[in-house]
Amino acid sequence: IIIASSALAFSQVPQRPLVEHFTQASCGPCASQNPVLKQTLDAFGDANYVRVSHQVSWPGTDPMNAAFPGGPEDRRNYYGVTGVPNACLNGGAAGAPNTVVTANTLGAAAANTTPYDITVTQTWADANTVTVNIDVTNTTGQPASDANRIFVSMIEKHVDYGTAPGSNGEVEFECVMRQMYDATNGNPDATTGAALGTIAAGATQNYSFTITNLPSYIFDK
Repeated sequence: IIIASSALAFSQVPQRPLVEHFTQASCGPCASQNPVLKQTLDAFGDANYVRVSHQVSWPGTDPMNAAFPGGPEDRRNYYGVTGVPNACLNGGAAGAPNTVVTANTLGAAAANTTPYDITVTQTWADANTVTVNIDVTNTTGQPASDANRIFVSMIEKHVDYGTAPGSNGEVEFECVMRQMYDATNGNPDATTGAALGTIAAGATQNYSFTITNLPSYIFDK
């Protein structure tokens, strides 16, 4: 990691597309459209994007939203999402998932560059204690202030209920956001993120915190 950072010290780095997916376990259209979104992302390559699924509170029952409603609600409000399924790519406008997220739009998003190189590591002391270390490096020769917030989300990669938890028949859910943390102190429910100030040329802003009480609703730690 140190060698790679040094090699990129004065250049922009490729951006990894961020897909924010708004869905719900009792949303009928979600059941038919979500598999298409998964196929598109699988074809693009798991290592080539970041996906966060926000399980919203409507139109019916959704235990994932009931467990952590604050994060999905704040993200929904941020983008002005009023219906599901919905998606945003790289913080852009919300729209139908399989229109916003396609092979072409993902490729275009991946062609963008950013001054920020972000490395996240997690170290487990036991099944309930994890230390998270985040390095945000400005890889350019100029101060970087393009981003003013840092958000830390805990994602459960795959949730399998066995039987449908809502009314639309979906049993399995991908990349479900389970909690959000304050990067500066590790406090949970930090749905509005934390301030990310100007980072000097070639410098690294570090955040480190330990979570000692993981959410009880996590299926697979």
